[in-house]
Amino acid sequence: MPRPSRTSLADMADSVMMDTPGVEWPAALRALKRGARNWYRDSLSWRERATPLVTSPGLAYYDILDIADVSVVAVRNVVVGTDDFDREAHRRYVKPEFMRMLHQTRPGNGAPEVAAWVDDHLWLWPAPATEGAVIGATLCLQPTLASDDIPTRLFDQHEEFIVKAARAILLRIPNQTFTDRQEAALLEDELRIKAGDEALRADNGNSLATSESRPYFI
Repeated sequence: MPRPSRTSLADMADSVMMDTPGVEWPAALRALKRGARNWYRDSLSWRERATPLVTSPGLAYYDILDIADVSVVAVRNVVVGTDDFDREAHRRYVKPEFMRMLHQTRPGNGAPEVAAWVDDHLWLWPAPATEGAVIGATLCLQPTLASDDIPTRLFDQHEEFIVKAARAILLRIPNQTFTDRQEAALLEDELRIKAGDEALRADNGNSLATSESRPYFI
């Protein structure tokens, strides 16, 4: 399978510098990397289908992340066998600390009731009791600071928002010719609204940025 097309974040640097006079290229690139992380953390709009795995009796955690230079913000579309967790409006996704508490205080095997992303693994509680049930999940991703590029499909849809996120970061740097906390606050408010709208569209299966792979729905 060919590697999906990717575009360098540096391709946005000219836009950042043009809209923020006085910013130099290295600072613009650093801000773009942070801005991209912030945008995808808040919008949950970078989604990829994980490679399906199968359950092992008593095994609660599964290594389903096979993409470099990303971190997982959240999981969606978790399916274990024929059990679709999204049918209950995301109530079956819990925070890492709650997942750890469940396994510490109520260990055991059975039909998984909740899921969480913990320590770079998909965790289920209780641990599956059966062998061979297919585990599917969609991962909501953000690039790491080591990443220099993002999929082109995301670049094409979100360039405007990533540039604005980078500018908001730069404008808050104190004692610079381009420092402008008022404009930064306006950009942050705009991005908060846009990210919320995009997260809602993505959860409803109508994201502007679709995954390279077929969405996983039951």
